[in-house]
Amino acid sequence: MNRTTKLKLFTIGICLVLAAPLIVSVFLPEPVSAVNIATETSEPGMVNYNLKVKEGFFGEFCPVGKSCVPLEYKENVITNAGLNFVEFLMGVGANSPVKYLALGNTTAPAIGDTTLAGEQTADGLQRATGTYYDLGTGWWEINNTFTYTGSTSRVVNTTANFNATSSGTMYAGGTITTVTFTTNGDQLKLRHNFTFAEV
Repeated sequence: MNRTTKLKLFTIGICLVLAAPLIVSVFLPEPVSAVNIATETSEPGMVNYNLKVKEGFFGEFCPVGKSCVPLEYKENVITNAGLNFVEFLMGVGANSPVKYLALGNTTAPAIGDTTLAGEQTADGLQRATGTYYDLGTGWWEINNTFTYTGSTSRVVNTTANFNATSSGTMYAGGTITTVTFTTNGDQLKLRHNFTFAEV
């Protein structure tokens, strides 16, 4: 091999060494970094918000001739029907407001319930139209005072709210501290609190 040929081979070798990175980048995929991996959870331009809806119970039991006794605050179960009602109320506005309060005497309402088992229907304890109070942004109250008009002992341990004076959609319900009405004029003051807020 003469000197000229060796020079040509040396030159070609240098060129191959210099061009190797370019050749490799063309035929091999670029490494993927975890930083570059992203998952789209919504359409471009859309913002996702998480909302939490709560509904709870405050109350006082007022026996005749005695001081009113505050009842323990408890949160109620919002039913699937209640969640659908919020959807229709917010999106369509075709339903009546949830302002009718009911009392019951049975087990705690469950998420699939559409009625309040053991709902009271007489002696001043039947479903009643509550009064609305605006308590702030996304926060309101429906309350009512039930006055017992019966003559025999009656026990109440659940409450719920509806969008009608009878039947209708049960938005939410739950247990309350057990109350026993014994005397005509005993009162139960219900304050159903509703909140709708971003979390």
